Amino acid sequence: YGAAYADSSLALKILSGYIFIKFVNYIFGITLSSVDEQKKRVKAQMWTAVFNVALNFALIPFYGFVGASIVTLATEVFLFFVYYFPVSVLIGSIKFSDIIWKPLIGAMAASLFYYYTDLNVFLAAIAGAIIYGIAVFILNYFDSEDMNLLKSVLKKS
Repeated sequence: YGAAYADSSLALKILSGYIFIKFVNYIFGITLSSVDEQKKRVKAQMWTAVFNVALNFALIPFYGFVGASIVTLATEVFLFFVYYFPVSVLIGSIKFSDIIWKPLIGAMAASLFYYYTDLNVFLAAIAGAIIYGIAVFILNYFDSEDMNLLKSVLKKS
């Protein structure tokens, strides 16, 4: 899009971490709702909204759209911690270190491929997805229950 949009790259880099945390927060929120803990979910979202508004007032006047991207990411991190404690009480402590390293290696492999090639963005995305899939498969990320579920879904298609 040209030089006119070059400044937005920093905001996009900051926001790139948002997607993963948002995914985890969504699961935490659904978990709270599914065990009839909607009040805890609403309280968490209320405090997160207060945090978001306060941080927006503090950062946007000084940092503009980059400040807004920082606030967006910080808000999701805040919500993660507010959700994590009630969810961990309900289902036990979650050891992220045990479950995140294999997908992280797959993501790093796909990212390195993308960084060091000059493919069209669409081809690079497809190739990156294939590399990621191969990496998590080689690292045995999926257990036998996952594989059986995948097989049953593919049979129905």
